[in-house]
Amino acid sequence: MSVADRCPDCDATLATQADYDAHPDGCECERCRSLCWRVYESAWCSRPPVDWRERALSAEAAVRRLRACPTDHYGSGGDVP
Repeated sequence: MSVADRCPDCDATLATQADYDAHPDGCECERCRSLCWRVYESAWCSRPPVDWRERALSAEAAVRRLRACPTDHYGSGGDVP
């Protein structure tokens, strides 16, 4: 899956023509609820937007935690390359 296959607003997977053809209007199955239907419903996303700033800060914190981890089983520490 590429970035182009995801909604830039909600970050959900975009529905495809196959999804549209296979699921009747108003379907509430798990697959339909997990997709962004902006291409078929309107030009705008109807799902809550992703807080990209929070996502970036969380990713940065995860990188810091990984860099603080030991690099071997003996706990010598050090940066992860």
